[in-house]
Amino acid sequence: MDLDEAVDAVRERVSRWEHGGDRDAVTGPGVLAPAGRIWRTVLTGQGATVEAVYALAGLHWARTVALGQDGPIDDLWGALVLYGAVEGAESVRVPDEVRALLSRNPSNYDLSFVGPEHWGRRAAHLLREVQVDEDLDKLDEVIELFNGTVEAYTPDHEYWAGDLSNLSLALHMRYYRRGDPTDLDRAERAARDAVRGTEPWDPKLPLRLDNLSAVLQYRARFTGDAVAWAESVRLSARAVRSTPPEHHLRAMFEERLASARIGRYELTGDQGELDQGIEELERTVARTPENDRALATRRSRLGGAYHSRYLLTRDPRPLHRAIELLTQGADATPLRSPDRAASLAGLSKALLSRFEETGAVQDLDDALLAGERAVKEGPGEKAGTAGLARRADHLHTFGRALFAASEYAHDRSFLDRAVEAFREAARTGAASADLPGHPGAPAHLASLGEALMARNFGLLGQVTPFGLTDLVHETAQLEWERRKASGPVLDPAELEDVREAYECLLRAVEQTGPYHPDLGGRLRGLSSLSYSLYRLHGRRGDADRALELSERAVRVTPPRHPQRAHAVLLLAFLLAELGGAAETDRALSLWEGLVTDPSVQPSSRASAAAYAARARCRRGAWAAAVDLYAQALDVLPTLVTPAQDTRAQEELLTLWSGLAGEAASCAIAAGNPDRAVELLEQGRGVLWSQLLDSRTELDALQAVEAELAERLTVVERELNTSPEAGASEPWWGRIADGRLTLAAEREDLVAQIRTLTGFEDFRRPAGIEELRQAAADGPVVLVVSSQWRTDALIVTTSATRTVPLGVGHPELLARTQRYLTALQRYETGPRDALAQVTLNLIVTRTLEWLWRDIVEPPLRALELTTSPPDGAGLPRLWWCPTGLLALLPLHAAGIPESGAGTAVQAGECVQDLVTPSYTPTLRALLDSRAAARSSAPGDGMLVVGLPSTPGYGPLPQVEDELAALRAAFPTSTVLRGERATRQAVREGLRTHRWAHLSCHGGQDLTRPSQGGVVLHDAVLTVADLRSDHFAQGDFVFLSACQTALGGAGAPDEAMAVTSALQYTGWRQVVGTLWSVGATTAAEVTAGLYDALASGGTLDTGEAAQALYEAVRELRRAGHPPRVWAPFVHSGI
Repeated sequence: MDLDEAVDAVRERVSRWEHGGDRDAVTGPGVLAPAGRIWRTVLTGQGATVEAVYALAGLHWARTVALGQDGPIDDLWGALVLYGAVEGAESVRVPDEVRALLSRNPSNYDLSFVGPEHWGRRAAHLLREVQVDEDLDKLDEVIELFNGTVEAYTPDHEYWAGDLSNLSLALHMRYYRRGDPTDLDRAERAARDAVRGTEPWDPKLPLRLDNLSAVLQYRARFTGDAVAWAESVRLSARAVRSTPPEHHLRAMFEERLASARIGRYELTGDQGELDQGIEELERTVARTPENDRALATRRSRLGGAYHSRYLLTRDPRPLHRAIELLTQGADATPLRSPDRAASLAGLSKALLSRFEETGAVQDLDDALLAGERAVKEGPGEKAGTAGLARRADHLHTFGRALFAASEYAHDRSFLDRAVEAFREAARTGAASADLPGHPGAPAHLASLGEALMARNFGLLGQVTPFGLTDLVHETAQLEWERRKASGPVLDPAELEDVREAYECLLRAVEQTGPYHPDLGGRLRGLSSLSYSLYRLHGRRGDADRALELSERAVRVTPPRHPQRAHAVLLLAFLLAELGGAAETDRALSLWEGLVTDPSVQPSSRASAAAYAARARCRRGAWAAAVDLYAQALDVLPTLVTPAQDTRAQEELLTLWSGLAGEAASCAIAAGNPDRAVELLEQGRGVLWSQLLDSRTELDALQAVEAELAERLTVVERELNTSPEAGASEPWWGRIADGRLTLAAEREDLVAQIRTLTGFEDFRRPAGIEELRQAAADGPVVLVVSSQWRTDALIVTTSATRTVPLGVGHPELLARTQRYLTALQRYETGPRDALAQVTLNLIVTRTLEWLWRDIVEPPLRALELTTSPPDGAGLPRLWWCPTGLLALLPLHAAGIPESGAGTAVQAGECVQDLVTPSYTPTLRALLDSRAAARSSAPGDGMLVVGLPSTPGYGPLPQVEDELAALRAAFPTSTVLRGERATRQAVREGLRTHRWAHLSCHGGQDLTRPSQGGVVLHDAVLTVADLRSDHFAQGDFVFLSACQTALGGAGAPDEAMAVTSALQYTGWRQVVGTLWSVGATTAAEVTAGLYDALASGGTLDTGEAAQALYEAVRELRRAGHPPRVWAPFVHSGI
């Protein structure tokens, strides 16, 4: 602006005030810049004309009048100074009030109290205030004042560069709050001019470099400008180098540099930048005093950086640190601070990551709460451009938490809310039209597309890592095909959702830069949707598009990027699914490449190994497939750890259910039954094996490395306590869960121990020679079924034999589903005569089928086809069924008698040929046998009885059982009714050798860890028992319903109460598969204890025989299988 333009602008504003009363014309924004230009000529004497001085004097007088007595006095002084300088020239133009004041006080005024110098001092004072109170009106005044000063001073003036730098700071503060892009442009120009106007030796240069770096970071963050990130790193590094470590601004400069490095990492994926950023932030936080307002923000930023490190490395320790810092930062940030919403959003993201890592429901709840508060406390719907961009990001964060909640709870309402949150995020981001390159916009679109896909395609709209359980997957497949056969699969509203999903995912890809690290993930999302459309319509074009997009996703994802494995997995899956032999060859190459790459995440390695193994099996390459299956099973314990929530463990194991069975079937097909047994042991009972590991192998280690042994003992003891303990407090009142850190430390300790001589196989799966010892008292029959074949493996102390079975896997799935459905209907419905007849029909058919196709062939191979002569005991045999077979009553298989009262037909029922017992794994049987001991003085019986339980029906047989047990064990401990609390029973189980529980029981087939026995105040669940150790336990009778039934999702994990008690120390357990009648329970109890009890003690050496003799009495009495078949014996 030249002088003439400035004079004209000032005169025009004064005229509007004098003739129209427009007060804003002389006091509002934009007036001080032209005034400052005129002041420059006055202060320097460079061509200040009388007209220019009159114009400037008139402006100051007009401001004095307009502002009145409440206005600052500097305008009056300015008017007096300026009118005094030209009064003699044309005194008639001087207002009368001014002439009067000049006549009374003609002395000169100090120019430092008027005009630009005063503006600068006032602006600096207000700038300090606005950084605390965030008053936007005050911020506008700061900018107006500095607009005037930078026009008033020449570049060589001592104040010019400093005022420019302060103007830049104020402008980008206003941009942050209002989002006007012109403010950001002006801020950058002012900051650059300030740096150029500062001499290299000026001590204020670092501060001005930092200011320019801050402006560039704003531009980079909201526009995705990679060049701006790079320049910000360079400028901040220069500012840090130019500042001594003890300087009070050094921490601020280091924080800015760290922020630039982390932003650059987010754009480029350069881990070195992230690591340096974390180091610099750690130093910054360490030197920031506790009473410094910046500490909360710095902690939150450091927490966000640690979260980024976790996302890159999947090491849980940075995540623990991130949540701790973000919790502290969010709690300490003032409510009105614009940084609070960002802190809450960062906390929500980190909590969601930990939920995904551990399954801890409290973390999901807290992530939802923090995400919702970030939306409420952040910028509103009427915010400026940058504010809308931040609001969109907060909505997106909240949407991710809602989406996770929908998957966890299987609740459509959460998914609908997630769709709306993502949709609003996309709309809000689009409203900031001046920021088309805002990097969050594609993410919002991609998430909306993903949520819409999930809402309309369900299970079959997703490509899972390995596949769901066979039972669930088959059901979903049948439902999908049924809907396709009966007409349109999706209704018009659903089709509209699908169209919107495709449009969102396509736009997300189009708006993502060619080198953006998230491009590959967005291409994968579009590829998955194209594949789903192919499944929906059968159009080959959709299949080709899915392959093309997946190929591109692999090409654009760098080799070491954490998302590359997902891209390769999808491409390999599509090649094998949609292509021919050549494409399958390529898929195998891709899968096997992932398996051998140590940088690939364990879950992806396991998925790749399992998929490759399946492909090899389909080609008959059984031996090669065995190695691949083994590598997948090797990874499984690292995916399911004690650090995780019980439900998360169950869901992960459900996802991988059937893998061990497939591996064993493959080994059998390869002619290696011993290897099949080893693989079955390795891939089943994963959680229980970890529990047993923590209680064994430590004695030898203690003798060699006591310190390692003691630390491992402490760590595993803490890990094996209940994951939910103490997790009820909200995020702002508790320190983050340390279980992730403990789990990581456990891995480190085990790795150290394996480096010791003689401990190379510490905590590794047992070999066949050790496993065969489980058959010391009789053969163990493992029954395994998979898509490849169905076999029985007979394990003796000298060999493993394979007995092929004539049942296919689809038939097994169908029969198991019918059997479980009948059980559930019986347990949840009225148990009238019709229900009993229906259940008996299903049970009878199931027992007949089991006898014919599953049980009789291995018995024939063992030459156990006839009953022994009278007086001879039946031989022992242990069943170790796998997969869904673990849910079936193998111990009772046979051809039931034709009518009541008829003699038992020998040779047509398992229980007439052998004394059958169960063991969940060979190792469980080995451990139970190793812990066996003889009776000793002080051994006691715990008797628990609940004739009535709040919320449940009466159990009339309980009193009879209690009376019989008191008579047999006069010194027994009796917990009856209200005394039978969960805590009391757990303590009793720890201190007694024998136990009898007569109460209600139940099982949840979908969440078997929540099944258990119902006590007076709560259910004693499988999950509760996992954290106990009953070293003295010898025999326990569970006279309660469904205590021997595991879960349908992960049957190999033996999540039944009987198995839980065996794994936790009880050597023999009796339980039931379904509800039994009151009379039946009492009769079996009486028969068993009559055979075993004597003199107040219990001889459990023949417990299995005694149980089945009592059951045989029921059969002799003509009772149907529904009555006698549910009783099972587990253990030695």
